[in-house]
Amino acid sequence: YTPLYLSEIASANNFAKPVIITFDDGYSDVYQNAYPILKKYNLKGNLYVITDWVGGPVYVNWDMVKEMDKSDFMEIGSHTATHRNLASLSAEKMDMEMKKSKETLEEKLERSVDTIAYPYGGYNNQTLEIAKKYYKYALSTNEGKENSKNLNLLSLNRYYIYRDMTFDTFKKIVN
Repeated sequence: YTPLYLSEIASANNFAKPVIITFDDGYSDVYQNAYPILKKYNLKGNLYVITDWVGGPVYVNWDMVKEMDKSDFMEIGSHTATHRNLASLSAEKMDMEMKKSKETLEEKLERSVDTIAYPYGGYNNQTLEIAKKYYKYALSTNEGKENSKNLNLLSLNRYYIYRDMTFDTFKKIVN
């Protein structure tokens, strides 16, 4: 398998077995546990942070976010400002959630941020239209693999890997 950043998904068809490893919410255990493993094995991961929650009791702080983003092992993306289900919001509030998060991340990381993971996977046609204004790539929680030759860039599928999932179940998903 070849791990990629979500921002590299357009090149996925150049690899026999591309995979995009994602972590949502920005919990500090990603920094404490997953990030060292990614570094140890020279793997790429993607962390989607809720910008208004950065620095909260169980979340990464900005120093952690910046360190991971500057490394070769983790790319930071948006998980909105406050983690509200976008599909349940008015267009104005949906726009604010996506725009504010993008602006905050770009200011803190000093680079363009073009990826988002929709909280709860929630989106609708209006979400897609607004996301298109700010992002190139968006992750849903629609279960499934993607066909790298026919990507729906603003509602990409993925598999949820549960903490108690057996290795046999995991192997069935990735094969």
